[in-house]
Amino acid sequence: MLKESIEYLITDKQGIYVDGTLGLGGHSEKILEMLEGKGKLIGIDQDEENLNFAKDRLKKFGKKFIPIHDNFSNLKALLQKIKIKKVNGVLLDLGISSPHVDTADRGFSFLREGPLDMRFDTSKNFTAADLLNRYSQKEIFEILKNYGEEPKAWKIATKIFETRRKKSFKSTNDLLEAIVAVYGKEKILGKSVATKTFQALRIAVNDELEVLKQVLDGLPNLISEKGRLVCISYHSLEDRIVKHKLRDMSKDVYEKFPPFQILKEAAFKVLTPHPILPSEAEIQRNPRSRSAKMRAGEKL
Repeated sequence: MLKESIEYLITDKQGIYVDGTLGLGGHSEKILEMLEGKGKLIGIDQDEENLNFAKDRLKKFGKKFIPIHDNFSNLKALLQKIKIKKVNGVLLDLGISSPHVDTADRGFSFLREGPLDMRFDTSKNFTAADLLNRYSQKEIFEILKNYGEEPKAWKIATKIFETRRKKSFKSTNDLLEAIVAVYGKEKILGKSVATKTFQALRIAVNDELEVLKQVLDGLPNLISEKGRLVCISYHSLEDRIVKHKLRDMSKDVYEKFPPFQILKEAAFKVLTPHPILPSEAEIQRNPRSRSAKMRAGEKL
């Protein structure tokens, strides 16, 4: 949904924008092509490999592009550091990038054997292997249930706990074997039985949902009037957070008792009452976009 996200995001071609999930720079390149005059784009990514690729790709835009290696949850501090008070728009494309899935050494995919890593920021120490080898059976169950919505979370957590008594979890295949032992090699609605477990562990390792909540809570103070927030999510947990946060930020907050004065005015207007979904043509071009949902809001 590249075209749709850019159309919703850019309201002032000389404004300052943030791509909080730079990735390989696809969205950023299109944004920079549209900017004029004093327009700038701040591109943030916690994955240094992605950041370096994007920096090389976007170097043709010179000083209009400001790359930053960090987590977008630190946006307020990052803007203060470069002496920017407010921006005209923030884009968050919450999906994992192709190199994460396609590179075995990153450990994100059950399709390729590699170390159980799953860190976006490889400077951090905590990996998926650490989680599986250290957490209690109940903690692993909670992660699979809450972050993967995995129907057989307890059985998989039990199998993981039993397996690690004999050997430590080191590779993606180690985890896949534990999942297949519970499910067999079946698929559910065309998806591998491992999808939900791998998603849950990735979310837990990178604290993705808390990071998303944190950045959304801070955006009313960082986006200027008429500026835009555009979020693209890829699973129901993320979409639910974005939907509810936008809804809550679009309502006035009143006192609970008379005279019911306004305690906090609405910060955003919801621009997408229903999420925008990818077209069939886009899904054909990019099957990974199938689950994408885009929501947008305008700062009041």
